[in-house]
Amino acid sequence: MTTAQQSLATINSEIAKVSKTTGTLRERVQRTGLLIIIHAIKHGDWTKANDLVKALGDGVNGKALVSWFKDNLGLQIDAEKKEFSAWQGKEFALDHLENAKKVKWFEHKTTNPMVDEFDLEKALEALLKTAAQKQIKYLSELKEKGTSGIKVNFDVMEKLRAIKAA
Repeated sequence: MTTAQQSLATINSEIAKVSKTTGTLRERVQRTGLLIIIHAIKHGDWTKANDLVKALGDGVNGKALVSWFKDNLGLQIDAEKKEFSAWQGKEFALDHLENAKKVKWFEHKTTNPMVDEFDLEKALEALLKTAAQKQIKYLSELKEKGTSGIKVNFDVMEKLRAIKAA
């Protein structure tokens, strides 16, 4: 074998290792991402998504992971800090868990994911949904205990519903 052939054999061997390692990395990131989603559903803590994105680094893969988390965990971005700052809650994550299992993070769309997107109508809908759930809990606690730590202003809720209907 010539020196050039030996060199090419070494390069080919390394490329094969990179390919195998990439596949393993993708699987590990997918598994870890799903664990983060399940942890968030069970415990309300989604913050490890920031750590996983930072561990993966910038570039196309990082952007795909950010986009995957936004769509499947409902994470919102702080554009200044370039990190996740809030989430849309347990129900959103539960509704999207099966999709997260089906759609691999590295095959996910990649459109400038660290740009803060805001949809007022979606935010109002989420607020009303949460308020309605808290209202039910508030009334239940009042009935059971005579008191509740939840503050619900029914007039404000009706005004928000009217705004949404307009």
